[in-house]
Amino acid sequence: MNWDLVRDVVYAGVERGNGSLRGEGSTPSGVVAAALG
Repeated sequence: MNWDLVRDVVYAGVERGNGSLRGEGSTPSGVVAAALG
């Protein structure tokens, strides 16, 4: 499991704030799910 990638994705989501929660742009949760396989 690539924890560095997961951390980067989570931080990116936090920086985007509410925009990511509304589904604007890429969805961090979807990326994390894909990364976790």
